[in-house]
Amino acid sequence: MDLAFLVDITTHLNELNVRLQGKNQLISNMFQIINAFELKLKLWQSQVKVNNFMYFPVLAEYNPKNNEEYASLILVLINGFETRFQDFRKNSQLLAIFTTPFSVDIIAVETKFQVECIELQSSDIQLKEKFNQSSLLDFYKLYLPKETYPVLHDHVLFMFSLFGSTYICEQLFSRMKYIKSKNRFTISDKHLESCLRISTTSIDPDIDSLLSQKRKFQISH
Repeated sequence: MDLAFLVDITTHLNELNVRLQGKNQLISNMFQIINAFELKLKLWQSQVKVNNFMYFPVLAEYNPKNNEEYASLILVLINGFETRFQDFRKNSQLLAIFTTPFSVDIIAVETKFQVECIELQSSDIQLKEKFNQSSLLDFYKLYLPKETYPVLHDHVLFMFSLFGSTYICEQLFSRMKYIKSKNRFTISDKHLESCLRISTTSIDPDIDSLLSQKRKFQISH
């Protein structure tokens, strides 16, 4: 039964880990995923206490009786999450300014943000529509004028610069291992860097434009 419980809880943790991976994961989105998982843990703990093992299917097959023990183990996990991510909760208002600038509580935010948040929330309807229809990255990049909102602009850059995942780093090493294989061990550091830039970039090169800048060579017959 203990092994069955471990299988179920590890499955949930693996699913959480997968959701936190991938490109263009903003720290705010990742923290929302963490918060949702913590609420799930609290739900599962209350269910296990009353012998409801709906979300622990492997454990349920053995008709466990020591439900209090498993509920206490889930509580340990809940406390671990609360301790690990306590810094994010202390800065929840900074996340709120970034993710919901049009509905954030003006009184609750830092003084330096208040005037610009008021101006933003009082802005024209078109800007609010752009926010609702665009991703955070596109909205702040394309529609929020830096000249009008300099403090918010600096805050946005700060939030975008936070890397909450090692996915990019892991992807880089994975590509490097593939490129620098035993059959290409003589590749120079310069060429390796160029290959890694190409393999990890999200920018689509304009091949036609690049070719047009080169001299046209006559193909020999």
